[in-house]
Amino acid sequence: MLTDCLPFVEASETDDYFKFVSGSQPEDFWTLYEQEGHTYSPTLRDLLTLMFQHHESDRPGLAAVRAHPWVQGYTPSCFEVKEELEFRKHRESRQRETDWLVDNQTRTTAGSLS
Repeated sequence: MLTDCLPFVEASETDDYFKFVSGSQPEDFWTLYEQEGHTYSPTLRDLLTLMFQHHESDRPGLAAVRAHPWVQGYTPSCFEVKEELEFRKHRESRQRETDWLVDNQTRTTAGSLS
């Protein structure tokens, strides 16, 4: 949900991502994810590592998940979310305009050289 990708393909020991996060090597799991460009706060990493444990008895219950610092953390208001999305949309629009101008300038310059 946070990254548009699944944390692992299959909950089995043959899946390296699952093996790392559910076993004794969660830092290897997070290193792999960071190499792919994903970053997470330490509190979210802690919560997900707990929730992905292989054995059900090692996973936190619902009350523990609700009480976890990441779940209890800051939640932006609707206004803040709207402002952030508008900022991102504006930034993306400016980037597309810049890319278009650079692309057209390159074409014009290349055309005048021929």
